[in-house]
Amino acid sequence: MSGAGRRAAVVLLACWTTGDGAADNSGYRYWMRIDNGIAFGYVNDWYLSTGGPGSWQQIIRQC
Repeated sequence: MSGAGRRAAVVLLACWTTGDGAADNSGYRYWMRIDNGIAFGYVNDWYLSTGGPGSWQQIIRQC
């Protein structure tokens, strides 16, 4: 059952901001604006494989 219920996709990380915490980690307050070319929205970085703020804060602009 490896990977059951999980989907992987490549999305454009347009920028990041801070806000309320993730549903299952209220202390993690980094949000990424994502864009797939058709629609856009925000997702908490907790749910992405970005490596954490130390990996992307100098590369991705703040919203």
